[in-house]
Amino acid sequence: MREAPRHLGPYFVPLYRPDKGGVDFLGMRQVNLDMMQGCLPGINNVTWYLRPFSMVSWMYWKFHLLAAAAGIQQPSKKQLAAWTEKAETLFTWGHKLNSVSNIPGSSFDPPGSGSAPLDFESWHRAAVNTSLMAAIQYGPSSKTLDGLGFLEPLYGPFFKTVNEGVELAEALDERIQKVDLSGLLADLKPHEGSANQARQMYQAWSVATPSKRERAAFRRAFYDSDAVGRADAIGLRSTTVAMILRLFARASKPVTVDEMRDFLFHGRLSAAGPRFKDERIISAWTRWIVLQVRQIQRLAMEGLLSWFESRLALANEKTTEAIVQSTMKMLEQHADVFPSNGPVGEVFAQLQGEGTSLEDLLRRSEQQPDCNPFTSMQTIMPAILNGDSELPALCLRTLFLSLQFCTAFEQDRVARSLTGLGNAERLSLKHSLDTLNRCQDWRFSDFLRILFENLILSQHFSVAARRFDGQTQRLRISIEEDGLEFLADAPLIPTITQDRLATAMALMADCGLIRWDANAGAYGAV
Repeated sequence: MREAPRHLGPYFVPLYRPDKGGVDFLGMRQVNLDMMQGCLPGINNVTWYLRPFSMVSWMYWKFHLLAAAAGIQQPSKKQLAAWTEKAETLFTWGHKLNSVSNIPGSSFDPPGSGSAPLDFESWHRAAVNTSLMAAIQYGPSSKTLDGLGFLEPLYGPFFKTVNEGVELAEALDERIQKVDLSGLLADLKPHEGSANQARQMYQAWSVATPSKRERAAFRRAFYDSDAVGRADAIGLRSTTVAMILRLFARASKPVTVDEMRDFLFHGRLSAAGPRFKDERIISAWTRWIVLQVRQIQRLAMEGLLSWFESRLALANEKTTEAIVQSTMKMLEQHADVFPSNGPVGEVFAQLQGEGTSLEDLLRRSEQQPDCNPFTSMQTIMPAILNGDSELPALCLRTLFLSLQFCTAFEQDRVARSLTGLGNAERLSLKHSLDTLNRCQDWRFSDFLRILFENLILSQHFSVAARRFDGQTQRLRISIEEDGLEFLADAPLIPTITQDRLATAMALMADCGLIRWDANAGAYGAV
């Protein structure tokens, strides 16, 4: 509260209205990310191109060379920032001029016309999130700690280019030397640059034209056929890549990312083909299956949170009892989607059917769209956006589908270990299944109440309280004297965290493991 000027006396201050924010209101996201790390470690969902890895490798390699040539024994942070921002600004500017998307910082415009300073401040950019080395960009994937091993941390913001990063840097430097006729990148001094110079430099480092030498170096860092089946980072990544390559080898036509995701989940291209049998990749296949099941569990739970919020915001229902009753009415109207007319155990058994093994569930997923995880996700999102009354039925069916798989996972050591990730704190698959099993004989309305109160409301309160920093309000619902109160501006619209498959396949095409077919808008074998 602000202190009033003494000569004015007491007065009313504006109502406290904290900023609202957040993306993970049930705290489930980190488990999904951990599972992705077990399938495709070293990359993330923004690492679309090979060339930025060459670029960051070159920037630090070249910086130390230029510093030594200038007799600078201990370069300063200021000198490093001036150099990297100069190089990155030119890099981004050239791609912006050529309408290339997915390049960090490309949404920023030059300060005025003509020549412009080549630093982030002048372009109103922040290194913390728009730099290539930012934590949400290519930075983590470039490092030796958790990435592909191109940059070794030294101290502070300084890195040493190592391993295949040296080959990437030297290969890119050959191209830069040929086009940097103005000498913009020949020293560590800040410079101004023009659009024409940015276009000229684009010829050297366009993300569309990685050299043969760069592709070979990146491929060696990204995939090692001898590491397939190993449990280290390159082994985990190479095993998933090996699965993708095997499916491409069997495909008779180009394959989209969504199709490949489905093929990987089922371990084959069609219901008539053989599933994966190689012992070296079975564990990787299992990890991929569990990841996708976790994806649908999370979407189902966040979809139910969205439904709960819509009852608060749009129907003015103030209690969980009222929301349970209205939800049960909606379930009765959509009994063909989710039958709720019986004890919880009977409902689960009715949806599960006779086959309960993982093979049974995979086969059913191939044959019946409503048992397919990816179809389930595709039905939930439009229902949320359109405010369909069918939403709770779709979410509950998808949640129960994830728990059917979780039941089958109990028979596999690798899968069983993954279902417990997150425990109760992050609503693990195992915790949700245990909750369901405890409620086997309950009426479905009673189960719905504990689902809303314990797994959604209490979970959300806990997550919001842990993450509140005194400024950004992550609490979307509160408990007031007259009941529940909706605090957000609109009911939640969840997003499905991408599983890195799209960027993995883009990088595989960039380094020559597969090829991009522009006419088909899909990928094919080389």
